[in-house]
Amino acid sequence: MHLLINGKQYPCGVPSISELEVEYRGVMNLKPPVEGKVALRTDDGFVLREDDTADWKRVECAAGMLLLSNIELQEPGGGQAPGAGGGPLVELRALMDGHALELVNAQLALAEQYERAEAMEAELTHIQLALAEIYEHMMGG
Repeated sequence: MHLLINGKQYPCGVPSISELEVEYRGVMNLKPPVEGKVALRTDDGFVLREDDTADWKRVECAAGMLLLSNIELQEPGGGQAPGAGGGPLVELRALMDGHALELVNAQLALAEQYERAEAMEAELTHIQLALAEIYEHMMGG
């Protein structure tokens, strides 16, 4: 799965989608600012979802994550309930996000290794069949 943004592809994990936000994790090599159409596509090019950044109030891109959000951030001291906008909960979320990103990156690396192993297995099967044909030909069969 990957994102197509301004003609460039960026591998990504499965997005988290709600009514107010779309969050893509494991987005490799994407640098801000992100503008224009953002298309989520399968590896064979099928478009699963398409958004225009102009339709969202916030577009954030950092640390392998792309967030499209219609949730407005409140300024510090903006009348939030105690603990609702900062402190240990925010630190915990940031820590969890960091570990989630590491997990997504590890999953992507594992998927790449698995694809390489499958390709090598297919190539080995092809070589074995070719060798069997050569052997059969040499034995007069």
